[in-house]
Amino acid sequence: IVTGVQTCALPILSTDITAKLAKELPEYVIQEKDMGKGGSLSYVSGATVTDILNSVFGPLNWDSYVVEQFIQESIPFFQKVTKWYNPPQELITINDKGEKGVWLQQAPVAWVKVRLILRTVDEHGNVNQTIKESFGSKSVIGKQSEQEHIFKSAQTDALKKAEIGRAHVWTPVT
Repeated sequence: IVTGVQTCALPILSTDITAKLAKELPEYVIQEKDMGKGGSLSYVSGATVTDILNSVFGPLNWDSYVVEQFIQESIPFFQKVTKWYNPPQELITINDKGEKGVWLQQAPVAWVKVRLILRTVDEHGNVNQTIKESFGSKSVIGKQSEQEHIFKSAQTDALKKAEIGRAHVWTPVT
């Protein structure tokens, strides 16, 4: 019997649940993406996050929903002239550091803020809710068929960050 509901923005999860969430993931669920120049990006899929939440809390004891979503225009970046990048002379300008280069437009970014609600019941029958929020993003690139899914991709990214806080792990070249 549920006697009360307590909502807390800070984690009030039991040590048992915290340990389950902190448990190292098996290698077969960790995927790698080549980021070029010898670097890689380790990540887990949205399906893996859903599986973790279902196994730790049960499918009826957690929810997530979109709080807000928007498209942000990107700021152009300065690409310096190098021996590998030599644009036409009429495009070259000089930045505030005195470097020669070209200002290049970048793709806009889709942002989604997700709220994750985790419910547990304490020894007194009280339902406790832990609320976590996180932003996720996805560049708006590709053809229409790819762009149709930008908010879904950004939402999955935000859910991964809210749930385990380790959606992406950048491994630089050493």
